[in-house]
Amino acid sequence: MNKPLDEYDAVRIIVDTLGQFNEQEQDYILRWVRERLAVSPAAQEPSTPPPPPTRRKQTPAVAPPPPESAELKAFMDSKNTQKNYQFVTAVAYYYKHEAPAGERKDEIRKQDLIAACRKVGRSVPPFPAQTLINTYQQGFLDKGSRDGLYRANLLGKQLIDGTLPKGKRPGTIRMTKKRKTQSRKKK
Repeated sequence: MNKPLDEYDAVRIIVDTLGQFNEQEQDYILRWVRERLAVSPAAQEPSTPPPPPTRRKQTPAVAPPPPESAELKAFMDSKNTQKNYQFVTAVAYYYKHEAPAGERKDEIRKQDLIAACRKVGRSVPPFPAQTLINTYQQGFLDKGSRDGLYRANLLGKQLIDGTLPKGKRPGTIRMTKKRKTQSRKKK
């Protein structure tokens, strides 16, 4: 059987419910309840009408982007990264050498690449993990301490410092290919 509520239960319910609101909202709610129940206030209250209730928003407010994203965007704007491997290499280089002291990291992973794309307004590659692998296979990144982690290497640093500064034509470091030799037919 349900036992009837007593004063302590009522107080507990009210305290739990009002605990979700700030102090100003709590005062307003209590004044309104006293009016609705026709209970005289315990202390003298001002005769000014209460402020309108503020509704609690269910969705969290969008916070302004942290200053790091502005620095990352400025860095990426200074480099003319058009290809995914250039962007990935620039992200790894940024976090290793250019990021603010509290944000620096030696290795990046898929989530860092996705976050960097969003911060600079670039579309996320369809397969970010594969994009990291491809950049590694092209020689611009080294494998990190664990699976899925990659770090900038010397070739990646040369790409960022030498090939991609703004104002120069974006290019790639060319890998030499072996020439196919044609066999001469003996006549």
